Amino acid sequence: MIRKLMGVAARAYESLKPVRDDAYLRWIRSWPCLVCSTRRRIEAAHTGPHGIGQKASDTSCIPLCAEHHAELHRGVLDFQERYRIEIPDVVAMFNAMWGARKKAA
Repeated sequence: MIRKLMGVAARAYESLKPVRDDAYLRWIRSWPCLVCSTRRRIEAAHTGPHGIGQKASDTSCIPLCAEHHAELHRGVLDFQERYRIEIPDVVAMFNAMWGARKKAA
């Protein structure tokens, strides 16, 4: 019985494999920092759920300068509150723009 349940759990995790998309990451890095609007040292900050030793999906990235990216990692909830950024909404917005961009191409 336990093996059967473990098999179900393993299949559930298989479907959560993160998306890897270098073109999307380059596109995210072409935007200014969401906090300070600088265009210097922009990083694609992964924000979504992740496993141990595994980054979140590339489609969960937001553009942040190196300073604000480091600050995000010190506490996501504090970061969102301090800068009044709803990260899930921002991620959805970038995903929609990326989808429209790909559709137009």
